Amino acid sequence: MQLASERLRLSRHPCSLAPARPVQPRPDRSRPSAAAAAMRLLIALDGSAASEHLVESVAAAVRLSPDDEVHLASVLPPPVVAVPPSPVATAAAVTAVLAAQEQQARVDEARARDVLQSAAKAAMDAGVPRARVHAHLLPAAGGASGVGESVVEFVRARSVDVAALGSRGLGSFQRSVMSLVGLGSVSDYATHHMPVPVLVVRPRAHAKGAPPPPLPSPDKHRVVVLAVDDSVHSSHALDWAAAHVTDPRDELHVVCVALPAPYPVSPILDETSATVAAVEASEWRDSAARSLSYARELAERAAARAAEAGRSARGRVVARALAPEGGAGDVGAALVGYAGSVQADLVVVGSRGMGSVKRSVMGFGGLGSVSDYLVHHLSTPVLVVKGEAGALPREAAHAAGAAEAARAADASG
Repeated sequence: MQLASERLRLSRHPCSLAPARPVQPRPDRSRPSAAAAAMRLLIALDGSAASEHLVESVAAAVRLSPDDEVHLASVLPPPVVAVPPSPVATAAAVTAVLAAQEQQARVDEARARDVLQSAAKAAMDAGVPRARVHAHLLPAAGGASGVGESVVEFVRARSVDVAALGSRGLGSFQRSVMSLVGLGSVSDYATHHMPVPVLVVRPRAHAKGAPPPPLPSPDKHRVVVLAVDDSVHSSHALDWAAAHVTDPRDELHVVCVALPAPYPVSPILDETSATVAAVEASEWRDSAARSLSYARELAERAAARAAEAGRSARGRVVARALAPEGGAGDVGAALVGYAGSVQADLVVVGSRGMGSVKRSVMGFGGLGSVSDYLVHHLSTPVLVVKGEAGALPREAAHAAGAAEAARAADASG
């Protein structure tokens, strides 16, 4: 497919940095009188299995419209420096090395252009006009972080509203080993450093030699799972999803996992006594019941907010509280299990935006990132909405502070 240069711009470098423009919520597209505001979307592709059918999956997850502006980006691999076998760098040897590098660069660029051409066709097939589809070849600094840095820089330069990329679905051990040689997860890097919401899509698995499963239709009835808690980041994720992702055709499940209740242990009472054991068990059950009740209250409150936002029909909003288990991994496992049970098409979760050191320290204590767990373990697309505490709405920050005070009062009581 030949694309006109004036309609599909293919740039080698990101534009100069521009001030970020405020993100405006898209009006309800089910109402004919509402003029939908455009959303600027970046889809990063690399030609791997992780980016196969990525545009179609993104179109179904966020419901692309003709008003949206789609930027397709492919990051070129860093140049490979070949060392000639001769100990003396003769003019002929240097010329041969440079020629090989230029040839490899042309091959890499041609491959990336083919990927972008196919992705552009998929975006137009999804209903985005050709004039609103743009393709870019970006340079890489090298390794996974270099690719991630190029994508993050582009997002900042173009004031993108949401970024989407595929994930190879590496296991935790393989991710750690690959990161040691600079080939770690680009989706991890983007999720942790991107200043905008990130949609991570895992490759659709199918048996070798068999045709892939059918792509989800953008017009089908969707099941969206929104994971909430009492943090300001969760409140921001709910508001963002209600304004940009959900609509009256969706079935929205607002889910909150209750905090684990510690088992009471007294240093002065006889733990071998049946009476003491019965009292402690009763206290633990009461504490677990209070935790589950609080989670149910949070889920119902968030579901009411989502319904009032007008983006989901009130009868299609479901509030669920899941039993406490303990640790970020178990919280994530509970959400993964629930998303699978309802056959979710999209999972939305807020992120605290912790730095790498804090994430590692919290992970050792079993309190790591729930959003990381979902990205690594869910086959469903995951939308991670991260917000800096200082930039979040004052009302949300106040609500989070009140919730924290309520938890402290409950603990002291």
